[in-house]
Amino acid sequence: MEMIISSKEVSSNCILYYIWHLHRKLIDAKQAERYVFVNPALVSKAGTGEGSKENRSRVIADRLKNTKHAEYMLIPYNPDFHWVLVALEMKKMIAYYLDPMARQPCDDLKDIVNMAMRINPPEKQKTSKREPTWVKVVCPRQPGSVEYGYYVMRYMKEIIANPNQLTSKLAMFSIWIILGLLYYD
Repeated sequence: MEMIISSKEVSSNCILYYIWHLHRKLIDAKQAERYVFVNPALVSKAGTGEGSKENRSRVIADRLKNTKHAEYMLIPYNPDFHWVLVALEMKKMIAYYLDPMARQPCDDLKDIVNMAMRINPPEKQKTSKREPTWVKVVCPRQPGSVEYGYYVMRYMKEIIANPNQLTSKLAMFSIWIILGLLYYD
């Protein structure tokens, strides 16, 4: 809690705690089966991840194995002192990439997600393709150098509230702009 109040860089434990909070809200709303979360500490390149790409992709593949009814898998990821989010739409095999610094997805992230999809493709997919189509989502940019974790947590909350925002170029997180909390490039 101190980390959030002081606006310090967010750790994977903080994001994991927020995931737990979102999951509890989904259970209360009887929508927990629609979303699957991945532990960022086990898949991120930075920090204490599981090491090799194969091991980290296996974590995602194992989560895919247990997602019979999920529509989205949310994967917070830290490539190197910077949080990003992948919202994997299972049915359409689309990996929506959200980055508060508007960078392109790093090769490591794409490799582990693509490898996981080849190991264990989701059961709900409509297509026979084995790798997702990557889509960079236009989303709010962070104004400073430590806010990215907060943005990723907010992205998860907003996607759960309205997943259609992922496919709308103008509506994504529009309430943030109206409130003057964020800015776009």
